[in-house]
Amino acid sequence: MNDPAFDAQVRHVAELAMTPGWWAYAQQKAIEMEADELGTWKGIRSEVGKLVKAAGYKPRPDELGTWWEVKSEAQLEAEAKQARKFR
Repeated sequence: MNDPAFDAQVRHVAELAMTPGWWAYAQQKAIEMEADELGTWKGIRSEVGKLVKAAGYKPRPDELGTWWEVKSEAQLEAEAKQARKFR
């Protein structure tokens, strides 16, 4: 992404996610941010997920989840738009 504020938040939430005990909080924060009505944070979950995966971080088993892989509103909208093109 080319938005410095977006990129800074992605890094911040990813750092939180990789801090022991903060996985669930980071998950909820990313979900809430992505649900913002203005769309400012669309795609933040997948971007955070990329950083977490690239770092090779694995949360403790009791915190485990793949919340960034759930399709975001932005992804669902893009897929719907793409599907409409081929009708």
